[in-house]
Amino acid sequence: MSAPEHEAIMRTEERRRIVSWCDKLFSVPSAGFGLEPHFASGSSLLDSLSPLLNKIAADTPTNITVEKNEPFAFEFSGDDGFKYGIDFHRVFVNFQHKMRFRSVSGGLPVGELLSSAQPYTTLLPTILDRLVEATLCLPRSKERHITRTGIVSTTDVDEKDLPPGLTRLITYFRRPWIDVTGGFSVNITGIVDNNDEHTDRCIHQIKKSDDQENTMLSVKLDWQRNYRKIKPITKDVLKEELERARRSALAYFEDVGEGNRFDEEILRSTTNS
Repeated sequence: MSAPEHEAIMRTEERRRIVSWCDKLFSVPSAGFGLEPHFASGSSLLDSLSPLLNKIAADTPTNITVEKNEPFAFEFSGDDGFKYGIDFHRVFVNFQHKMRFRSVSGGLPVGELLSSAQPYTTLLPTILDRLVEATLCLPRSKERHITRTGIVSTTDVDEKDLPPGLTRLITYFRRPWIDVTGGFSVNITGIVDNNDEHTDRCIHQIKKSDDQENTMLSVKLDWQRNYRKIKPITKDVLKEELERARRSALAYFEDVGEGNRFDEEILRSTTNS
C-alpha cells in the first residue's frame, strides 16, 4: 500500500470516529487566521487576490459576487458556496449554500441548489486548502505573521435531533424557570487548553427564535487557537498549523456532542475526588 493510500484510509477512519454528529446534521464549516494588522485598500486587496480569482474561475467556472469592497476590507463568493473575506487583521473562508430560481413554463419558478451538500468532515479540508491559498495571496504576506487560527462549526437543527451534550447544556440553562417556551440566546466563551505554546478557547453560541413556527436552533462552535509566539506566513507553516488545529477542534466538537463535561454526576464526582 502506498503512502497516499494509507493516509487516505487513515483520514477516512478518523472521519468515522470524530464529529459524527456534525456530519449527521450537515454542519457547515468555516476557518480563518488572525493576522498582524496591515492596512491596505480594498482595491489593493482585490489586486492581490487576482491570481486566486483567476484560478477559481479556471478550475470551476462560477459566477463571482463581490459582497464587500470597502476601505481595508474585501469579500467575495462564488456559486459553489465558498466565501472569502480579508480585512486588516484577518482572513477567512466559509461555506454558504447558494440557490437560484429557474423559470418553468406555465408554473412557478423552481429553486435549484448550486452548491454541493457534503458532510462537515468532507468539506472542512477543502475550506482549509482554500484558506491557505488566500492567505498566501495577502499583500506583503512574506513580511507578516498569523496570531490566531480558528475553525467553526455552524448547525441549524431541530432540538430533538441535538447530540446529548448540547441537550444537557440547554436543559441546565432552563432549570431556574418553570418553563421556557420562547426564544433564547446562550453565549459562553471557555478556555479549552492553555500551555506554553498557545491558548485554545471556544465560543459556544446557541440561539432559538421567538417564532413559534420555527423550532430550529442555531448552534455555532467557534474554536480558536491564540499563539504565544506568532507564526510566519509560509505554505508549510500554514498547512501544519491548520492540521493541528483541525485535529484539536474536531476532538473538542465531538467532546461537546458527547456531553460528559455537562454531566452533573461526572462533574460532581470529579470535584469531590
